[in-house]
Amino acid sequence: MLTEVFIFFAEVLQAPIYNDISVAQWLGLTPKQVVKDHLGLSDETLQRLPQVKPYILPGDPDLSRTNFTGTEL
Repeated sequence: MLTEVFIFFAEVLQAPIYNDISVAQWLGLTPKQVVKDHLGLSDETLQRLPQVKPYILPGDPDLSRTNFTGTEL
């Protein structure tokens, strides 16, 4: 029997300042040849790396994949 489960996550920090870094954005802002040389990523993958961190990501309703390009599926 399958049931739907909804999970809500709230992160509470006690620090007065919070900084967040997106590894995908960091790689997207790094020169493509450097990322390609060190990680061996394809040109297609490098083109999909965001240069702006998306806070709300569009996704497929079945949650089997996530679209990190910022465009609709």
